[in-house]
Amino acid sequence: MAEEEKKDGEEAPAEEGKKKKSPMTLIIIAIAALLLIVAIVVVVLILSGEETPQQGEVTGNRDTASNQIRATTGAQLGPVVPMEQFIVNLVSNDGRRYLKAELQFELSDNGLMDEASNKQPLIRDVIIRTLSSKTYEEVSTENGKLRLKEELIGNINAQLIDGEVVNIFFTKFVVQ
Repeated sequence: MAEEEKKDGEEAPAEEGKKKKSPMTLIIIAIAALLLIVAIVVVVLILSGEETPQQGEVTGNRDTASNQIRATTGAQLGPVVPMEQFIVNLVSNDGRRYLKAELQFELSDNGLMDEASNKQPLIRDVIIRTLSSKTYEEVSTENGKLRLKEELIGNINAQLIDGEVVNIFFTKFVVQ
């Protein structure tokens, strides 16, 4: 019986050692699984990034496509209204990102020139609100700039009655 007690006594520390290793092993496995999940998410985000169109490739809706065709073929422009420089803060966690841009917009016809000049303060306000609602990530890519153009065109056209803005040209675009 003394031998059985010794055997039981010897087995008890071995079992305790296994029990102590078990939680540590589970923690290591959990951390490895978490790292694997994070790596998979990063790879998926990188691979699902927006593809940039090839040169000359037409993307987007019909109006955007016609603007791209006109830009690549050198077709004659409609009346163009230059805007003064815009400097706006971008949406940022640290508040230190800004966008400096100059743009011009092309109108559908000459009859819209008077309305555009009369509504210049309203149009500037729309542009400032649109630009300042963006993040650095949204405006730093080519696709982001195209989406920004489309959004600006839509927002400005919502304010016009006699015609529409056909295209917007960024003549200066600095993000910092």
